[in-house]
Parts: sequence; C-alpha cells; structure tokens
Amino acid sequence: MPRHLLLFLALSVALAAGCGGAAAPEPASSSTDVNTLLRDTFRNFAKVKSANLTAKLAVEGQGQSVGATLSGPFESQGAGRLPKFQLDASLTSGGQSFAAGAMWTGEKGFVNVQGTAYELSGALAKQLQASYKQAAKQGGKQGGGNAAALLGVDFSKWLENGRNAGSAQVNGTDTVKITGDADVAQVIDDLQRVTEKAKTLNLPGATQVPQKLTPDQRRQIIAAVKRFAIEVYTGAADRILRRLVVDADLADPASKSVSHLSFDLTLDNVGDPQSFQAPKHAKPFSELMKMADQLKGLGSSLGGAAPGSGSGSGSAAAGAASSDAIEKYARCVTDAKGDQAKAQECAGLLDG
Repeated sequence: MPRHLLLFLALSVALAAGCGGAAAPEPASSSTDVNTLLRDTFRNFAKVKSANLTAKLAVEGQGQSVGATLSGPFESQGAGRLPKFQLDASLTSGGQSFAAGAMWTGEKGFVNVQGTAYELSGALAKQLQASYKQAAKQGGKQGGGNAAALLGVDFSKWLENGRNAGSAQVNGTDTVKITGDADVAQVIDDLQRVTEKAKTLNLPGATQVPQKLTPDQRRQIIAAVKRFAIEVYTGAADRILRRLVVDADLADPASKSVSHLSFDLTLDNVGDPQSFQAPKHAKPFSELMKMADQLKGLGSSLGGAAPGSGSGSGSAAAGAASSDAIEKYARCVTDAKGDQAKAQECAGLLDG
C-alpha cells in the first residue's frame, strides 16, 4: 500500500501540473453538498498550475517504523510540457535514512543523492521530455485534459458516507473539511490503474512497476484493512485540494498484529510563482551510474535503473543504452503521435 500511495503522489504532481483550468466555481461552505464538493475538488486537479507540495508517509507496526517525505515546488510549463519541479525526498527505516531529490528547470534535469547533485545528460533529458509529452497526449485523448481522468481514476468515489465537516484552515487558507471512510475495494482498484499508467510513460525502470494483483491477492488486501479513514480539505473559494489525509489500520493475517499507516499531503501557495534554483557544481550523471552497485535502493527511489537495464549489475546495465539509442527513442515516441501501441514499441530501441 505505501508504495502505491507514493506512486500515486508522484503521478498526480506531474499530471496535475501539466493541465489547464476553467472558471472558478461558487464558494463552498458547510452547507454545500458533500458529493458535489468531492467531484469538484478532484476535477479541479487541472487548475493546479503551481504549488508547493509536502507529503508525509508513516507506517508503524510489529516494533518497526518506516517514514518517508516528499516536498518542494512545481510549476506548469503548458500542455504537453514537463512541468518545472524541485522535489526532495527522504526515507527512514530501522534507524537509517536515505535522502534523494529530483529537479527539472525547464531545460535541464538533476538528481540529488545523499547531498550530491548530478546533471542528466542531454539525451536522457530528451527522453524524459518525449515520454512525458507522449503520456500527456494520450491521457488528453482519454480524459479531455482533466488530470484525474488522465490517471484513469475518479477519486470522488473513494469515500463512503462522506460528510461535510464544516470550515477549517490549512496553512492560512480557508477550506471546507470532508470526512469519511474509504471504499477499500475502489481505492485498491484505482491504485492499480495508477500503476498501469506508470508503465505507459515508457521511462527507464517502468517494467519494475508492481504487476497487477491477482483476485486472491486483492481479497487478502481488502481483508487486511481494518480501518481506512480519509479527510479532504478543499479550498472554500476555489474548490481546489489543499490537504488530503489518510489514516488506516492494517492487520497481518499471519501474526494477527496491526500496523498503522498515515499519509498527509498538503498543497501551499497554489497558483503562485515558484522559485527553482539549479545546483552549482553538479557532477555528470555517468558518475552516479558508476555507483549503482553500491546504491541498490536507488532504482526504486528514483523510478528504476538506467536505460537498457536488465539482470546484470547496475553499472554495467547503466551503460547498455547509448546516447544515440536514447535519441532514437525520443524521436520514435514523438513520431508515434499519440498512438499508445506504437509508443510502447519504441522502448525496444533502448536495448541497443
């Protein structure tokens, strides 16, 4: 569940930041119909042109705890263009911690691992932009430009017995608080759709996205969820999401012990200009790839291994795709012109 939540978060940021918006709705209040508020809030993902994001995930149980954070600004660059972003992430578990980050200035890309910055090569940057453009184009055809539709998810269906809990403040912004219990089966099915969407991005490591759950696995997960409460805070003036809180208890069928999961996402300074500062003295990305064997966890944290990675060692696999191959891949995705099947076939170019 945590891995799917983080994946959902990352895709939401990228897709929400790349879409357009419409006229503002009527102000919301404690008397506004809860179902209307939910539908409007998640449809309005498309209006989030910029914001400063903070997300926290914590899992505690069986004497262990795992925590993860993701924070930073993002800003749309227009339809079909990869948004600017500067996101820092941290993971703590068993008394150890790992820090990483990713940045796109609109022209250059960087990753940061344990305080050291590395700049993406021009070929990798082109691949990233081409893949995003292809995903946005395909999603736009399916969802008419709405970010929630791009993800293949109707989040307004997540809550059962939703209730308008009245006015609340989120970092100085007037909001309306919505509470309810999650429809666990609906959430699981929707998160599966999100992971499938990740595969269509055709980015390095996409094949490492978890496979679709079997019916038996789905039943086991549903049975393991003992409590799943959700709080949604939507802007009173614009019905745009400002905060999403998930609080759940999960039971281990074998040990019968219960673990607690909490997820808290906030969006501040929505619609305001954001600041992005490229790191100075960044090292070549190739140096990071040379360290791949010593950084086994890097692939899962940053979306997978380098282009052309297979079953071999990290550093050897990292060099499997040449700059020429990546250039051909980028052109192939662009030439697909929204044809999803053709775009997926382009991935084979990265093998040589």
